[in-house]
Order: sequence, then C-alpha cells, then structure tokens
Amino acid sequence: MRIALPFEPRQHLASENPSGFHIVNAEFLHALARHGRSGELLLLAARANAASPGLGGEGAIKQTRVLDILELVRQQPSPEVDLLHDLSCQVDRALSVRGHWNGPAFPLTFVSHGLVLQLSLRALAFPLLLGGIQPFDSLICISHGIKRGLERLLDSAAEAFARAAGTDAPRLRYRGRLDVIHWAVDSERFGSVDRREARSALGIPQDAFVLLSIGRISPFSKGDLLPLLGLFRDLRASNPERNLRLVIAGSVDVASYNTVLQGHARALGVTEHIQWLGGVEPSRRHLVHAAADVFVSLNDATGEGFGLTPLEALASGVPQVVSDWDGMREMLVHGETGFLVPTLWANCDDELILHGLVGGQAHRDLWTAQSIATDMTAMRRALQSLIDSPELRARMGEASRLRAARMFSWKEIIRRYEELWQELVGLARASPPARAHMLPEGIHGVLGHYAAEQLEPGTSLKLTEAGERLLTKGEFVPLYGQPPPVEPERVVALLGALGARGGPCTLATLEQDTHATWGTGHSWFLRHVLWLLKFGLVEVERPLPGVG
Repeated sequence: MRIALPFEPRQHLASENPSGFHIVNAEFLHALARHGRSGELLLLAARANAASPGLGGEGAIKQTRVLDILELVRQQPSPEVDLLHDLSCQVDRALSVRGHWNGPAFPLTFVSHGLVLQLSLRALAFPLLLGGIQPFDSLICISHGIKRGLERLLDSAAEAFARAAGTDAPRLRYRGRLDVIHWAVDSERFGSVDRREARSALGIPQDAFVLLSIGRISPFSKGDLLPLLGLFRDLRASNPERNLRLVIAGSVDVASYNTVLQGHARALGVTEHIQWLGGVEPSRRHLVHAAADVFVSLNDATGEGFGLTPLEALASGVPQVVSDWDGMREMLVHGETGFLVPTLWANCDDELILHGLVGGQAHRDLWTAQSIATDMTAMRRALQSLIDSPELRARMGEASRLRAARMFSWKEIIRRYEELWQELVGLARASPPARAHMLPEGIHGVLGHYAAEQLEPGTSLKLTEAGERLLTKGEFVPLYGQPPPVEPERVVALLGALGARGGPCTLATLEQDTHATWGTGHSWFLRHVLWLLKFGLVEVERPLPGVG
C-alpha cells in the first residue's frame, strides 16, 4: 500500500516550543516509518520544502520519498496512490489534491486533534458537507468526545443549510466515516528515567514532594493555573512537615497572564516553593515527568480533546490528578492510574457569540473557560490521598505504565491506523468510479472579471527591449517567495522562443514552441507568461491607435 502524506517541515518537525499537536505529528511520521507495514510513504511537499525529514524504518516501509506535489498532479498518468492521509485535518487541501489527481479515486483520512468551534465550522463542517467526501473517506478523531462533538457540529450545520435552502432542497449529509484512534506516546522513553537523575538534571530537591503541571500556559486555550496556586497554598498549610513543591513547565502564550500568575503566587506566599521551568524541549520532557510525584491538570479549554502531557505522565508511571474532561476519561482510569476530578458547566454562552464577533475569539474563549469549573475540594482530597500514601502512588504508577504500553504505544496505534487504511482502500476499490466534485477554489473563476482583458490563445505577444536585455545581459528581476512564483530557466526558455520567432506570435504558438518545457503544466505556462507581461519583458502586440 502506498500512502501519500502532505508534508510541511515547519509543522511536522519539532520546533523550539512545539505544541502537543506538532510533537504528535512529528512522532507519527517516525513511528510510521519504524513500525509501518504499508510499503511506501510519499511525502508531498512544495518544491522549496522538499527536504527529507530523515525518517528511518525497521518495518516494511523501506522507501520514503519527498515529492513535489505540483509535479505529481501534472504527470500523465499520476503516480499510483492507495490513500492520502492529512495529519493537519486540512480537508479542503486533501480534496483538492484528489480532485486534480488523474487516476482512480483513493480514500482520504484526516485527523481531528480538537474542536475550536468557529474554526471547525469553516474548516471542517463546510468542506465535509459540500466538498465531495466519499463513503470510503474517514475523519479520525483522537477521542470519542471529539467524535460526538463533530457529529453534533455536522448535524447542526446540515440543519442550518436545510433551513436556509428551503424544504424543496436536498438535505446535505456527511457521507464519510468518523473513526476514533487515540494519540500515542513513546512509552519506552518516558518510562526509563531514574527519578534521582531527573531531579539532579533539573535542579529539583531530592526530598521534595513534587506536583507537576506541564503544558503550554494560556488562559485562553489551556487550563487556568490560578486555582491550582490557591490549592497548592492550602496543601502546604495542611502538610507543614512535607517539602511540597509545585513545578510548572511550559511556554507562556500571554506575557500579561504570566505577570498575573507570578503576582498571585507572591500574594499567596508560595513563590519560593514554585519552580518555573519555562518551555521544555521535546527531548527533555521525559526528564520533567520522571522528576514528579504527581501530575496535576485543571482543564477548562474546549479545544482540548485528549492531551499529550497526561499521556506522557501515564507512560512515565506518574499518578494523575486531572479534571474529568473529554478524552481524559478515555485515557486514564479513575482510582487505578490516578483520579478524575468532577467538572461542571452549564448552557450560559449564548451572548458570547456576539461578544466573539465584536471582541474577538480570544475573549470569547476566555469567558467560556472561566465558566468551566473543576471541583477543587475533590481535587484537594485526591492529592492529599497520594501525599499520604507511597503505596498508592506506587500502585497507580505501575498501573499507568502498563496501560500506556498496552494501549497507547506507537506500535499499537500505527497498527490500528493501518487496519483502518486497509479497510478503506478495500471499500474504495469496490466502489464505482466517480470524480468527486470540489468546492470552488480558483480565484480567477470568481474574480477574473476584475481585469480589463483576458489572456487568450490568440493573444499576440512580442519581446520587449527589457526582455532582450535579460537574454543578452542577464538582467534578471529579483525573485522572492518560498517557493518563488517563476523559475529562471523557464523564463529564459520563453523569452528565447519569442526571440527565435523574430517577431510577434500568438500565445498558443508560444506554448507549442515550448511544450517540452512545460509538459502538461498549462497553468504553470500561463503564470510565467503573465509574470513576463507584469515586468515588461513581453508585451501584447496591439493595433496602432487610429488604425483599423
């Protein structure tokens, strides 16, 4: 089986302070190369980004190639592909690639890492309902909670379309599948670090009882840490004989919020007992988890669907005390690997729709998050029980390691992906051939009338003095953009063909003269000609004023 994967190095290779989304996507590629049995992996990239990510595999994926996506769709026939998998859930991009591919339709799979409602409505619901999804396509959700949310979102969007279109219009529906495959974690790496070594490396006292909060720090898109500071103050007061320490790790999204956190910690008198590690590189995250006695997380972000840091804590054998929120209850087992603390919410966000339109999405997200509560009394009891009982911590830690290795290892998750892919490929091959329509994307098709004239096959073109200087003296216009909009060698080929004609020729003739340069890339040819016109290297041959 040959898997195509849109590839953006900045998105899939870990950066200085990557999010869980970036880390998981980077690890997925490496895990697929290591454990996959699919055959060949084709990474589809723009020309400027077509650098190998350095994947190495022990499995049957013996060949991984980075290919220019534009060249692929121009080839006749297109290379054979069994399935396209989009890690970023860019539905419109995947539909566009399949729509331009010359060959049998193949399944599309996407990964929904979370639901940010307004963005998901535009980027997911609209193309899923309108963009040519087939029964052998699947939107893969990282939790059953996200799947349920997507079902509600698609139903609501379809109902809104139906009300707007009237009773005689056909009812829209999502024709694809919603499958659930969780995130994974390198359980071997996270479960192999000695606690004393980790604390020594991070400067954490060996005798401390460490509560760990790790993850990007944001009151808009992550959990609010202010309630945790108050809880930590109370726990210290209740346990004066213990050296309780709160370790907070993660990059800060909003500087003003960091100022609030630091000020509140001073007001509570706990500053000297808190260690702020800042952003942690992916290569050191396992050290941070290994140094902890308990992992703690208060969730109030509607965009959180599963969570990488609690999964890392699970693999590290660190008991978890977390808000009972969406995918947490699928990942962790209450009373076995840690404690799920009750959360509370209510339908109180109707006017926030207008507030978001006026004040911005961030304000709406903040106000929404501030209405989602975790039972702090229950959280305090759960943490105290772990402080009091080394035996309970050890039992939950061992259960956590076993669960992570059994259910969330990359080998297991890649196996589940490939089982799903094989099933979808079989459905696609058994389906009648059909060219799925795409949502309108072409700018010219909608706005072409803005221009006074259109470039036609019969348009007569001729070389200008500037074009001749480029050919003879190499006076090239600076190119910019990644990738740049034109290629110098193709510019020279066009100008050379015009010069060889010794006079004006039609656009159709020029394309015929340079056919070997373009192959089937008609749009590529037109864009180069228009670029030459833009910079005065070529001009349209027009009748003299007053003649004819």
